[in-house]
Amino acid sequence: MWLAARTLWLAALASLAALMVWPEASTALTRGPRLRVAQAETGGATLSRPAATAVTIESTRAQTRIAFALTAAVPALGFVMADPDRVIIDLPETDFRLDSSAGRSKPSVRRGRGRTAKPEPLAPLVGSFRFGLFAPGKSRIVIDLTGPVRIVRVATETAAAGPRLVIELAATDRASFIAAARRPEHPAAAAEASPPPAAAPDAMPLIVLDPGHGGVDSGAHAANGALEKDVVFEFSKELMAKLEAQGRYRVKMTRSSDIFVPLAERVRIARNAGAALFVS
Repeated sequence: MWLAARTLWLAALASLAALMVWPEASTALTRGPRLRVAQAETGGATLSRPAATAVTIESTRAQTRIAFALTAAVPALGFVMADPDRVIIDLPETDFRLDSSAGRSKPSVRRGRGRTAKPEPLAPLVGSFRFGLFAPGKSRIVIDLTGPVRIVRVATETAAAGPRLVIELAATDRASFIAAARRPEHPAAAAEASPPPAAAPDAMPLIVLDPGHGGVDSGAHAANGALEKDVVFEFSKELMAKLEAQGRYRVKMTRSSDIFVPLAERVRIARNAGAALFVS
């Protein structure tokens, strides 16, 4: 069994190494100083939830405006977080029917003598942004910043072409940014610590597998469009099946769908379940 598991892990690592290569081609976003557009690939599907079908970015050195075209208006809440500096936009569960390159900065380019150029930001204030499911019924947009900003406006507008979510940011000083920044959420830290439940004497040991990534955290993007969050999830399901087939272990995963689970919450899941082993 140990040799089979080791072979499986080595094969997975080789696959991940081949996948985690950023494409050298330029992103689908037009790289002008004012406007960058990523168009949706809806395929004529009927949407049961609000969907973002396109995104545009307009920017100057001191201001950036990001607008998501929507199929229906949605309420949204925005706030800033520090270290790393970013803007968080929370909204109801939304389908992001956008090109896979939307929001990504230009990948690093290797230069002579081992030097690597830094990725080119999308705008003077915005390095990149990402989006996806954050929790059941809740989606999130994460905007990685190049410097301190203040949120001028986060609102859904009604335009001739339909509703759109508008996010307006402006440059600010570091002290003002830090004063406005929220601390990261750690739901497990807020809960009262309690010892893990004791397993029944005849119960098989429990292994908790943590695929990581998921939802808004897509991980690395492969040149062929594959996402790291999907690769690690499928690998974890395969490993879970092989472990269960041994008849010697119980196995649980920290996520069973494409959803983001904060790191502290993943640890809490394993501890509360009384796991004998936690594999992240």
